Amino acid sequence: MLITHGATVLLFYVSFMVLSRQPNNRFIKNLPHIQVVYKTNFIKRNWAELTYQKVLETKSTILNSTFFLGEKKNITEVDYKFTIIPREGCNNDTFLAIFVLTVHKSFLVREVIRNTWGTVSRNNKWPGSNAITKAKVMFVFGRSTDPLLDNVLTMEGMIHGDILQGDFTEHYSNLTLKVVTALRFAKQYCPNVQYILKADDDTFTDVDRLVRFLKNSNPNNSILGYVRTKELVLRVGKYEMPRNVYPLSMFPNYAYGVTYVLSMDVVSCIISYARRFRYFRIEDVFIAGVLVRSCNISLVHVPTFADKQWGRPQSSDLLKGDKVSVVIETKASLNLWRDLKKSYGNLPTEL
Repeated sequence: MLITHGATVLLFYVSFMVLSRQPNNRFIKNLPHIQVVYKTNFIKRNWAELTYQKVLETKSTILNSTFFLGEKKNITEVDYKFTIIPREGCNNDTFLAIFVLTVHKSFLVREVIRNTWGTVSRNNKWPGSNAITKAKVMFVFGRSTDPLLDNVLTMEGMIHGDILQGDFTEHYSNLTLKVVTALRFAKQYCPNVQYILKADDDTFTDVDRLVRFLKNSNPNNSILGYVRTKELVLRVGKYEMPRNVYPLSMFPNYAYGVTYVLSMDVVSCIISYARRFRYFRIEDVFIAGVLVRSCNISLVHVPTFADKQWGRPQSSDLLKGDKVSVVIETKASLNLWRDLKKSYGNLPTEL
């Protein structure tokens, strides 16, 4: 039964992938605000401002700790080999590398991303804009405990060329490893990339607006996102943090993990310091919080980044520039993309 079920899944997936490649039209406060006005050309997109704030670390005796220096030697393995490398990864002129964390069984979710906001990987265009985004979307995995799912994933990678897999077990607790794997890949294979967007697969990012923002503000030594502050540590439950991993009672300020951006110049330090702490499974707190302090990185609050699961986003949120990224359900993502195309009347050529 296992072999029959696996073959059925494989046949369905291959059929779906072949069909989906055809054109388918149905388918923080501590510094003053700095106003950023887009200056590149538009076709129909409205002029908009994005506000951002550099966040100074909360002055607290709780966080005044040598913990953030890490150990003097490496104590955690993060350098797992790449078992699948994206064929359609970064080009020499890629400006923004987008790494989406997902799981094997969510291939329908990935197809929606590829055919909505992820179309920038193929055509570098966005509805209503004549700017060239120069962005690449890649999906990040660990290894499944089910060999059949890994076989299907290998085939998906052959079809789309956008799969990155590390040689560690796919599990919710290994999100930190997935992000570090993406950063290691970017360092090795994307030398000319200037920024990295880490995104969850239940999000939708206005890539055009994000690229314009980054080009106009040109942040360096920075992690940008929706910054959370003064968050207390939980010792029980889903987000339990053992004292031997993080002994303090408050987390440092950090960028919320659904979407955040790293400038490429912070990647080497983050990878290096990730080896010097006990494994820290809450990915956003570690990468975009703890290591921000370890590497002396500037943390930048951009309130238009996704902050939480706040209901069903409206197309007007993106049309007006109120949001750069949103948390969204798959069906709603399709509807949102349709509304954006309808509003601008300027469709990417492959859709």
